[in-house]
Amino acid sequence: MYRQFAMFTWALFIGLCMIGTLSGCGPTQTKTEKKLSRQDTVALIEELGPAVESAVAAEEEEDYVLNHFRTLWHYIEVSEDTTVTYNRIYYSGWGKETETIHADIELPEIGLIQITSLDNDGSESPGVDKGTIKFSLEVESPEKGTATGEFYPFGGVYQDTEVPPPYNMKMPGGFFVPAGDLLDYTRRHIKSTGLAPPLREMMISVYDFGAREVPRTHKPPSG
Repeated sequence: MYRQFAMFTWALFIGLCMIGTLSGCGPTQTKTEKKLSRQDTVALIEELGPAVESAVAAEEEEDYVLNHFRTLWHYIEVSEDTTVTYNRIYYSGWGKETETIHADIELPEIGLIQITSLDNDGSESPGVDKGTIKFSLEVESPEKGTATGEFYPFGGVYQDTEVPPPYNMKMPGGFFVPAGDLLDYTRRHIKSTGLAPPLREMMISVYDFGAREVPRTHKPPSG
């Protein structure tokens, strides 16, 4: 079931990236996909590990979500079956450059971590501006099934207003964390000062690794 979650997330990601191309006039867009070798997979996992381990959540519900994320990470870290697939999309048009680097870190039958890092203004201020860390894993409680969670370490937007870094998790059986977040969106805001910064470091490392290891390939605009 977590594979269905992954396919939906990736389809949404591609759709958002294509909007910029369709709305521009003669833009340049490149898209590259690369599955990392075992050696590069190990190198990336080792590079990301310290950020995962250094994340600290002082709030109970934040710690609940972080513990599930960290549990999945530990399985990914020790297994030889872990795979990493990168997608790199570059867009240039109307004087603006954006670069999106996305990594699927997957351990079959166990779970998936999807990290999307976006440089939204590369022509003016290179570097990661926003993005998401989404994950899904198989759990036994409160019911057996697939749990899905997400962090927005650079902050988010709610009803056209920028908000502090949010997070949330959905457990099998319709159990949501944080509780009551559907009625009060502010409950999703990360309050622990030691949680968002390491997750941002993780996203930046994914971006930098992809920028080094996944070359841009040029595809001329159609029409």
